[in-house]
Amino acid sequence: MKKIIMGVMLTAAMVFAGELNAATITWDGSSINGTLSSPADISSGGALALYGSTITNAGSIIYTNSTNNIGGSGGNNYGAAVSPAGTNVGFSFSLTLSDPTAQLQLDSLSFYSRSTATGPTAITLQVSNDNLNFVTIGSYAANTDGVWAAFSGLDQSFTSTGNTLYFKIDGLRTSGNTSSSANWRLDDIVLGYTVIATIPEPSTYALMGLGAGILVLA
Repeated sequence: MKKIIMGVMLTAAMVFAGELNAATITWDGSSINGTLSSPADISSGGALALYGSTITNAGSIIYTNSTNNIGGSGGNNYGAAVSPAGTNVGFSFSLTLSDPTAQLQLDSLSFYSRSTATGPTAITLQVSNDNLNFVTIGSYAANTDGVWAAFSGLDQSFTSTGNTLYFKIDGLRTSGNTSSSANWRLDDIVLGYTVIATIPEPSTYALMGLGAGILVLA
């Protein structure tokens, strides 16, 4: 009985701390795949996929034209058609951490957006732990004047319950005409996040060694 009690007490005394690693993933319009500032943290994901829109540039969501994003990196951008009114259209992706016990905390978002007269008036960042139940953590009002504008900030932070998160950058227009071409462009999307890795405190290892010694001597 004495051995069992000691084992339980030592287990309860173990304290765990979170190791934090801040990083970013960036989409600059040159590829559907994001560029990671800390590639070792992410095992899979980061590829943009279009949903709710059948309009593409010869099968690709990457566009380039005379209205490139002068305020950002320029060159290519991502396009979608928000049509008809009331339809949710956007870009989705997921991120899976290399450490299966770690969590992903979202810290920031910045991007450039351009909506034409038939483009979205509301943009949201939505996130989900299971790819079914999404929570809006960023809301942005977009002008439909065909001019590139910069957006940034989150309404709230969000931390995953597991090591995978699913994302939607969603565009919605509540009224307007149907569009047969890309009426919404995004460029220079930067998502800031922190990887929270759970590791034992140094004192835990000492307690484990002490516990092993006590159990052997008892």
